Amino acid sequence: MRFLADENVPRSVIEKLRTTGFEIASVRDVDPGIADADVINLAQ
Repeated sequence: MRFLADENVPRSVIEKLRTTGFEIASVRDVDPGIADADVINLAQ
């Protein structure tokens, strides 16, 4: 299962999840500043 973290998720949390084996992308890295509706579309 893959996860998408919104911009408000601290980078330290994302890195901790990655080191424990989760596949997680961050909106901050993919397309910062996009609208919430676009985040939902990206997550799907």
